[in-house]
Amino acid sequence: MSATNPVLLYFPAIPAPHGMLEPSSLGISQWRIGVPGPNVPWRDDRFRRLSLAFVDTFTPRFGAGCLVWRVQGGFDGAMPSEDDLAALQLAVTFCLLDANDSIDRSDPNGGHYLSTTENGLLVVQPIDVAQGFITQVGGGLLRKVLNGGGRIGEAPIPIAEGAVRILRPALALVSELLGNALFSWLRDPKRSYRRGAAGLRLAMTWHASALQNARSVTVEQRIIALKTGFEALIGSSNSWKCAQGIRQLFEASTRQHAHVLPWKGILWSPNEKADIARRWQKKNGKWTVQHRTDLEDWFMHFAAVRNDIIHEGVVRHLEYRSPRKTSMPHLRRYDGNMFHVAERLLREAIKARLGSHILLARAIEHRQRCDQLAAQLRDLLAARPLAPAPAPAPAATQARTVDELLGLLGVSEVQSVEVRLTQGAWRGLAGLGAPAVPLSEAEAVDLLD
Repeated sequence: MSATNPVLLYFPAIPAPHGMLEPSSLGISQWRIGVPGPNVPWRDDRFRRLSLAFVDTFTPRFGAGCLVWRVQGGFDGAMPSEDDLAALQLAVTFCLLDANDSIDRSDPNGGHYLSTTENGLLVVQPIDVAQGFITQVGGGLLRKVLNGGGRIGEAPIPIAEGAVRILRPALALVSELLGNALFSWLRDPKRSYRRGAAGLRLAMTWHASALQNARSVTVEQRIIALKTGFEALIGSSNSWKCAQGIRQLFEASTRQHAHVLPWKGILWSPNEKADIARRWQKKNGKWTVQHRTDLEDWFMHFAAVRNDIIHEGVVRHLEYRSPRKTSMPHLRRYDGNMFHVAERLLREAIKARLGSHILLARAIEHRQRCDQLAAQLRDLLAARPLAPAPAPAPAATQARTVDELLGLLGVSEVQSVEVRLTQGAWRGLAGLGAPAVPLSEAEAVDLLD
């Protein structure tokens, strides 16, 4: 096969939103990912036909996957740089794994919608436009196998066994905002020599390693990978310094938008207090008391699990239970299987490194919608006087619901704006004759989704 053969980029295991029937794509930097429209140019017609024949061989196993092309140039067949390919694969895989949060954990069929690292595999395939043959390097890192002689369209190339079809249009759930932020961070030459960029890349790589579907990757290896990911992101292998660094990262990242917190979209809360007292023994044998926040206490237990694996070869306690004497869910955010909590917390810490506009994107958007609703209700009030107020209700039931407010205004709905309100939006409605509703942290967390 000639070294000048054009190459095709393809994500075979990421389902396109509408299959191959309708053009749909998302953009990450200079790349588009998805199903191209008829106006996207190809290098030539033979390259197009052979590429689509190659893509069709994956359909029985994965359904219609996602093609990759340049915003400027379309399918020009040019080989991207190794750095671009690595950044694109890492960014898309992370976004795909991050979209797992949208799965309803109570859904018995939720496993069919789960993405794993293998689903983010980016195939970079040379297309022999002269003879229509295909050559593929298979095997592994230590032992490679060169497969050749087959014709394009006869059979798919080997894909990792752990790659399983996702029974939902996963690409539609991938965040363009997150993907572009990751790609830009990984490819920014001003950051390439700094420790922060290397730490982010390594943390993402360790996270992807832990989320593989391969049976050969044990629970022990996944725990070690996640703990190493935290260390790479924070820049310290000392567990206590790492725990403090994660907390400080969230504090610094969310300071600008603290008004949208606490939010169930992230585990950490600014209301955590360093009032969990734990006794521990120093290297000199003396005992001391360490006061920890909820996050720090969870992380030190997680670090102990990793240390048991490395030094003793055992997994003793994968379940964490907060020492707080309460059943309130918002005060027990870190309870549960440590692998699942660690995977989510590492993702959120990586997004926190990118900035609050990434970590809190949905919370900020939700708050803005609620503020818009408050403004619309205020305008309606100015245009329509309130009906005579009913007799005062008992203090315990005086707060009016949204439906009651709308009834007083003589309207049944306010366009299609969402009516789940944050604490701040309720305060904005105080001028409408509705008392400000004091929300507890638990109620605020329930309102914000």
